[in-house]
Amino acid sequence: MDAEIEIRLLPYDEWNREVEVTARNGSFAGASTGYVSLDYLASFGRRLRLYPLDPDRLPSLVTGFGTDRDHLDQTHISLRVYPIGDRGQVGARCELATHSSADTRSDSVARVSLEIITAYWALAEFADELSSVITGHSDVARLVGDGT
Repeated sequence: MDAEIEIRLLPYDEWNREVEVTARNGSFAGASTGYVSLDYLASFGRRLRLYPLDPDRLPSLVTGFGTDRDHLDQTHISLRVYPIGDRGQVGARCELATHSSADTRSDSVARVSLEIITAYWALAEFADELSSVITGHSDVARLVGDGT
């Protein structure tokens, strides 16, 4: 089964970018956008490189509308990475949703939620690619699933 998560950045201002995340696992797929600071993205990338992952500071990339990342009224992108079991596998849970306004019916918001099973080596490659995207040397960072 093909599974991957892709991150692309679009210019916004000197310190921030519009981030586009696409995710698919088999026939399930989705995409959404949000706004993040370059520092936040770099911190996410540094956490991806840790082996083993720090259970108190697991890598996450969250965007949406609200007062801060812990109190969002709308979540458009939620990408959370965590260890699975004791065989060195890693999970990446990606939840994506379309933007909505005050008069949008909640049932009309498109949402997708999927998990990709991967490995630490793939996280390291993803972190390297993300660093290249942040610095403008690459267009996309891709996290691939391990096919299980």
